[in-house]
Amino acid sequence: MPKNWKTYKLDKVADVIDSLHKTPKYSDSGYPMIRAQEIVGGNLKLEGAALVSQEVFDDFSKNHSSQIGDLVFSRVGAHSGKVSYVSTKIPFCLGQNTVFIIPKKIDNRFLYYILSSPISKEQIEQQAVVSSYKTISLKTIRGLKISLPPLPEQRVIASILSALDNKIENNLAMNKTLEDMAMALYKHWFVDFGPFQEGNFIDSELGPIPEGWEVKRLDDLCEKIYSGGTPKTKVQEYWNGSIPWLSSGETRANLILETEKTITQLGLDKSSSKMAYKYDIVIASAGQGKTRGQTSLLLIDTSVNQSVLCLRANKKKIHPLTLYYDLRFRYNQFRHISDSFSTRGSLTTKLIGEQILLAVPPIEHQIGFHGQLLKSMELQESNLLENISLIQLRDTSLPKLISGEVRVKDAEKLVSAAL
Repeated sequence: MPKNWKTYKLDKVADVIDSLHKTPKYSDSGYPMIRAQEIVGGNLKLEGAALVSQEVFDDFSKNHSSQIGDLVFSRVGAHSGKVSYVSTKIPFCLGQNTVFIIPKKIDNRFLYYILSSPISKEQIEQQAVVSSYKTISLKTIRGLKISLPPLPEQRVIASILSALDNKIENNLAMNKTLEDMAMALYKHWFVDFGPFQEGNFIDSELGPIPEGWEVKRLDDLCEKIYSGGTPKTKVQEYWNGSIPWLSSGETRANLILETEKTITQLGLDKSSSKMAYKYDIVIASAGQGKTRGQTSLLLIDTSVNQSVLCLRANKKKIHPLTLYYDLRFRYNQFRHISDSFSTRGSLTTKLIGEQILLAVPPIEHQIGFHGQLLKSMELQESNLLENISLIQLRDTSLPKLISGEVRVKDAEKLVSAAL
C-alpha cells in the first residue's frame, strides 16, 4: 500500500443504515421497494422492483430517504454481498435484508468500487454466516477494512473505472434501442401484417392471416424442444471447465454470448445437462420473480440446466430469427399457460409444443425480412463482445487500482486505449 494511503473501518467513513426487519405488504401501484434480488451491481435499476403504498413507503423510509450517491447493499441469500449505486432521483425504499451505505468522508463512487472489489468480498466471505442461506451481519459490514488514498486520488480512480462502466452502459442502451426497433419491425410485418394489407386474407383459428400463410403448432416448427440438467455441485471435477452452462436467470439477456458458470466434459457426460447451439432459442421454464417465460437467442454453443427450454427451429419451415422474435412477444402467454396447465407453475416441452400456435409466412418472406435485421443483429453482437472485453479490463484493473498496485497514470493509458 502506498505510504500516503490510510486504512479505516467502513463505519468511520460512511453511515450504515439497516432496513426494517419485517415483511411488507406489496401493492399493484405506488413506490418502488428494493429487495435483495434487485441489488445486482452497477447503477441501481428500479425496473422489476416490488411496489408499496404510501403508508408502507413512509414506514420503511423513516430511517433514511434515498439520495443520489447512496449505496445499497444486500445482506442475505444468493445476492448477499452485492452492492449497487443510486443514480436516480426517483424515491424508493429498501425491503428487509438490505442496508443503505451513506458515504461521508470518502468519494461515493470510490466506495462503490471498493465494496465491489475482491478485497472486500474476501473479507465478507470470511465472516458470513452460512446456514440455510448466507447472511452478512451489520457488524461485519461496518467493520470492513478499506484502504484510502487522498480524496483527489479517490476521485481520479473512480472516474477511470466509471469511464469503463459508462461505455458498458451506453452499449447496453444502444442494444436495447436496436432490439426495440427490431421488435417493432417484426410486429409490423408478422403481427399487424403491414406489408401484406393489399393482398388477400384467409380465415384461420388465429383469425384472418395473409393468403399463403399457415397456422402451425410450435412443436411442428421445431426440430427439437428439450431441457437440460445440473451436474452435482459437490463434485469439483464437474465444474469450472470450458463448456458454458446456462441457467434460467441468465435469460434476462436477449442475446447470450457468455454464461456465469462453466462445466467440464465429465460434468456434461455425468449429468442430464444437454448442449444447445448457436441460433437455438432458449426460454426460462421456471425461476424467481419475472424470470419464467423470458426468451433469449443463443450466439454461442452452451449446455443448459433443467429450468431452461431449448428450441431448435426447423429451418425448412421457419427462420430461427422469426421463431425468436415471435416467442419474445409471448412472455405473458407463457406465464398464463404455465399457471393454467401446470401444477408446478412451470413451462414444459409438451406444454409449449402443443399450446403455442404460430401464423407462419412462406420461408422466402421470412428470409427477406431478416435480411433487413442482419446489420442490427451484428451491431448488437459487436457491442456485447466489446462489453465482455471492457468488463474484463475493469475487473482486472479494479483491485489493482484500489490497492495502489497500479498507479493512476498507468491505468489511464490502459483505459484510454480500450475506449
